[in-house]
Amino acid sequence: MTDHTSDHSKRFISLKWRALALTSALLVIVFTIFMMASRYSSQLQLRELGKDRTHRYVEQLEALLERQVLRMQSISGVLVQFEGVESAIRAGQSDAIIKRIQPFWSRLQDESSINSVVIFSPSDDVLLWQGDPRIPPDMVEKFRSDWKSRSALSCFDTCEVYTVVPLELEGWGKGMVVFGAYMDQVIQRLHALSKADISLAVRRNQGAVDKANNLSGWGSDVVYATNQSGSLGMLQQLARQHSRAEVFNGILVQQKNRFFEVVLRPLRGAVFPRQGELYIVSDVTAEMMQHQNLQRNGLVFGVVGLIFAELVLLTTLWGPLNRLRAMASVLPMLATQKFTHIRQELTALHRDIPFSDESDVLNSSAMRLSHLLEELQSELHSRAEELEKKTVDLEAEKHFVQGILDTAHALILTQDRTGTIAMVNHHCSWITGYDTGELVGKSFFWLLPQSEQLPDLQFQINELANGFRNELHHESAVVRKDGTTMHMAWYHSLLPNSKEGHQILSIALDISERKEAEERLGWLASHDTLTGLFNRRRFGEELQKSISHAKRYDRSGAILFFDLDQFKDVNDTSGHKVGDDLLRRVSERLRIEARDSDLIFRLGGDEFAMLVREVDMEGAAKVAARLCDALNGVEVMGSNRVHRVSSSIGVALFPDHGEYVDDLVANADIAMYQAKASGRNGWHIYSPEEQDRERTHERVYWNEKVKEALSTDSLNVAFQPIQNIAEQRLSHFEALLRVSDEEGKPLPTFKFIQSAETSGLIQEVDLRIVDKVLEYKQKLERQGIAAVFAINLSGISFRNPNLYDEISRKLKHYNVNTEEIIFEITETSAVEDAVSTAEKMRDIKKLGCKFALDDFGVGFSSLYHIKQLPIDLVKIDGSFIRHLVTEAEDRALVKAVVEVAKVFGLVTVAEFVENQEILDILKELGVDYAQGYHISKPEPFDSVWGDQFQSDEETISSE
Repeated sequence: MTDHTSDHSKRFISLKWRALALTSALLVIVFTIFMMASRYSSQLQLRELGKDRTHRYVEQLEALLERQVLRMQSISGVLVQFEGVESAIRAGQSDAIIKRIQPFWSRLQDESSINSVVIFSPSDDVLLWQGDPRIPPDMVEKFRSDWKSRSALSCFDTCEVYTVVPLELEGWGKGMVVFGAYMDQVIQRLHALSKADISLAVRRNQGAVDKANNLSGWGSDVVYATNQSGSLGMLQQLARQHSRAEVFNGILVQQKNRFFEVVLRPLRGAVFPRQGELYIVSDVTAEMMQHQNLQRNGLVFGVVGLIFAELVLLTTLWGPLNRLRAMASVLPMLATQKFTHIRQELTALHRDIPFSDESDVLNSSAMRLSHLLEELQSELHSRAEELEKKTVDLEAEKHFVQGILDTAHALILTQDRTGTIAMVNHHCSWITGYDTGELVGKSFFWLLPQSEQLPDLQFQINELANGFRNELHHESAVVRKDGTTMHMAWYHSLLPNSKEGHQILSIALDISERKEAEERLGWLASHDTLTGLFNRRRFGEELQKSISHAKRYDRSGAILFFDLDQFKDVNDTSGHKVGDDLLRRVSERLRIEARDSDLIFRLGGDEFAMLVREVDMEGAAKVAARLCDALNGVEVMGSNRVHRVSSSIGVALFPDHGEYVDDLVANADIAMYQAKASGRNGWHIYSPEEQDRERTHERVYWNEKVKEALSTDSLNVAFQPIQNIAEQRLSHFEALLRVSDEEGKPLPTFKFIQSAETSGLIQEVDLRIVDKVLEYKQKLERQGIAAVFAINLSGISFRNPNLYDEISRKLKHYNVNTEEIIFEITETSAVEDAVSTAEKMRDIKKLGCKFALDDFGVGFSSLYHIKQLPIDLVKIDGSFIRHLVTEAEDRALVKAVVEVAKVFGLVTVAEFVENQEILDILKELGVDYAQGYHISKPEPFDSVWGDQFQSDEETISSE
């Protein structure tokens, strides 16, 4: 009803007027395009005519110039024929030459426009200088190169054409004659030929332009014009309004009823010393009038043709379209079912003519349609009555079935052959959270999560829909609207006598509670309840599968056994609750550090294991080292103290160290105990060759020496002076570790430090040395003695998360001047974890201390470390110092380090200075400090400062 009303509210426009309007618009567009194309073509033709005209003028000018040059060259042959001229030339008598030529000079000027003549002797002496010639210098030079006649243009106050010809007399030699002529006669001849007004101009500096004849906008001065009064004013106006480039391409100027084309053309070859140029003013009035007439006539004929075409079109469409309009007013009456009246109107429009058109076909078709619609209307009424009765019966059956479905506590839906949901019950909406409208029309599989079994389930339901099976049972999850899932047991069956859209009946029961119970039991069977990691039972299963896979595909892997050092102390001192919390934190850290493919297990107590697939010995070592560092940062607050984790890790590779679970586990356990025996917080890879007694004895011996030195506090310190090279005075001292055996003999410091680093005790060793040095520093300060000490710190000490706290506490305890404390760290140690190390160094520097980068140059990317690490001193490694006297490469390297250090504001120290020659070279290279046996060997504290204390022993004991 609404559409019908809106159709009547629209304004009616007849088809004949629409066709007329559209056709008229098309004709107008075509006419406009034609006129624009015609205008463009005419303008293009005008431009081409202008180009041809300008080209013709230029050719005529060049021909006139060539004729002028030929005329002057011919006169050179006549010149020596004048009476007495040849003898005067041979005699070199300039006055005689002028006297002989003077009677003919006026005639030469009038007939040939010659205004100057110059005669040169074979020795380039000027024999005649008549007029005011301004000869282009390059023309004479080029003439002398081949003695061939040449010509050139020259523009000063005006433009002149010059020609040079050889003058050769027998017995006299070869000289030359140069003629010059004004361009005025050439311009006049060109004007006579072309009928165009031509102005000759010379480009000059703006300040030098003649005010009367200047073209100020173009920097030119008109020196000659064939129509001075008519063209000069036009050119001056154009110079103020247009650029030279526009005039070069031609500009059309209208004055009253006349049209003129102005074109600029440079005078070819007139470039010395200024540029000459021609302004050609052509009267193109006739051409423009012809162009305008053509445009006007085309417009008139086009408009007349357009009107005539419109009249013909209107005459052709008027009758048929009026008939179509009458039929269009009758056809809507078909909807009112007034079939008799419609047929009367259509009969009135019928025509008895020998031919027919579309309107006649429409008339007969409308007549047949009225009869057909009348029959259909009668049949429709009878069928509507029958349908109303059946609808009432079906509605009652539908309400009955829907009531049964909605009261059932099961998810019930129907699907069509393609798996599209056709109907759902009320309980389905309650379970899934979707309204009925959101589910109907969706695919049944839209409710199920993506899984590997989904394609197989789709295939099975397709078999059910096509009758290859009668029913289907399966279990799957259902995705609810809020994103949660429920586990359902599904039963699918074919509907008997199913209609389109209801092929399969699907019923589902909620089994979520049962599934959760099953999954919980399965999880408990393979997981540790405290940490959530896999348990020992799962460890054996996964390890066996990994060993089999590695053997089959020739791959390798590793197992890592973890044992937390002194975990029993945590339970004993802070209770099992704190111990459990520590175990959970260890498991969380292992999860963070592990790869996605790695498996982590808790085997019981404080024992953990990790299964690492696809890794070789080198990769396993990196994993073990990384995990050691990671676990070292785990801590938990106990009873009035903080418990920190350190672990011993044993590594065994499969299948290299065992092809069976028991063998591999036993070897990993052995490696773990070997790591534990080497000290806390370490790792060890199982190796059967390590059973060698001597090596084991040596390792145990040094481990015992480290432990013994720490327990008995038998660590000693020696001090080696460092000299300021420029001032030749001692600057500061490096504190060096010294250890002795039971008999007082010194032990190798290198092996002692290496063993301490391997066992993880180097952190405690470093802190003991810091204690001793600060104690000595305190003693000196109490006596008023200022001394700067450099203390070495191992890179392993920077793994200690409490390093800053320990050093801060010691500095406060001894209350020494922190600005006289320098901590040294080797470059290779600093770059192991450059970011973390730099952060700890910055924190310690805030206490007032300084840092030196030791052994600089032996690591990688040394310049990068200078920039990244917060250091104050750079100690150049001794390997670059020992051979400075003989190795030029070492001197170049040391010099480069000094220059780079100065850029970053750092001080340089050279180690291993063993003689005076090396010291002299270091001074020459600009090194700031020197250290080595040439300066002094390391000495005990008493040997350096003992004589400054009256009773050293008493002072130490009192403190």
